[in-house]
Amino acid sequence: MYRIVSVIGPSEPTRKEYEIAYGIGGFLASMGFVVATGGKSGIMEAALKGARDSGGLTLGILPESDSSLANPFVDIPVSTGIHEIRNFVLVNTGMVIVSIGISEGTMIEISYSLKVGKTIFAYNLPEIKGLFEDGRIIRFKNFEEFVEEFKNFMEV
Repeated sequence: MYRIVSVIGPSEPTRKEYEIAYGIGGFLASMGFVVATGGKSGIMEAALKGARDSGGLTLGILPESDSSLANPFVDIPVSTGIHEIRNFVLVNTGMVIVSIGISEGTMIEISYSLKVGKTIFAYNLPEIKGLFEDGRIIRFKNFEEFVEEFKNFMEV
């Protein structure tokens, strides 16, 4: 069975966020994980490009029913035709979630991830007093910290 990690984040990330997503995609692929995203631009593209450049397998859970609309780094397109509802499919697909950056859609995915009991590794997630303080979100400040936290988590 394949081990899948879902990567979420905005379609218009900062340069730093894009670079981190690219590095994380490559790292996950090198560890034998399939990298899943929403299959479009920004963080989704960066993570899949990193995974592909490292020889990994990529999965895109697309909002449209037309798989030709996937970014060029999607190996396996899943054309849902269910638009933003596909975010819930993406969250359920991954054994853990990696969140890089923030947008309205990313916040929905984070909330749903917590609701269904997923652990989230988060970069650039604003702290909201009283929310997300129960340990299910593992925050990281850079690529190296992600690698360390992810390896520690996977050993548990």
